[in-house]
Amino acid sequence: MNDDLFLYALLPISSAKGTAEWMVDDSHAHYHTVDIVDFPEDLLENVFELYESSYGSYKSQLISHSHGLLKYNRWIMFYDDDDPEKRVVCFGLFKTTGFGLKSGLTGSDGSKNGKRAVLSFKIASFNTQGVFGEISGRLEERIIKDVPVVTFEKAKAILEHFGKTDVKKKRGDHYSRKIGNLGVVVKIMVGLPGY
Repeated sequence: MNDDLFLYALLPISSAKGTAEWMVDDSHAHYHTVDIVDFPEDLLENVFELYESSYGSYKSQLISHSHGLLKYNRWIMFYDDDDPEKRVVCFGLFKTTGFGLKSGLTGSDGSKNGKRAVLSFKIASFNTQGVFGEISGRLEERIIKDVPVVTFEKAKAILEHFGKTDVKKKRGDHYSRKIGNLGVVVKIMVGLPGY
């Protein structure tokens, strides 16, 4: 994966249930390459609206302006199959790393289709070699049985590589660490990162 590329995919929601192996192939037909300054403003604002509604009271502690989302360089977005305007109903934003694609933010419009698609997509992506992320709370409850768990030792080594030195073991493979303005949170790493 090329860290210098900014890629996005806008797909019908029915494809969220399928395999996600294409995500780690920068040249896959699903991806559009764009200079970050030319990223479509309507998509940016659409996703930011979904982000704000999905993250509620946490939104300002993470990202306060739509352009803050552009720190993620792989965008996967889904629209209702029968929507000719292809308005985004759910999304997943990722960053390229030396270990593969690290999941960042996900969200939906709150509809049953949107919520279901996010869960299906998360499960498919975390079962793809080279895709990983940290989860907790309701997302963890819903998908933990369907995704591979990264051992605490490997998760800590990956996070330390990113400069996160405050990782402390909790129960099982869970750990705590400080995340921005959110403070100390308990997470578990899932997926199939490259080592």
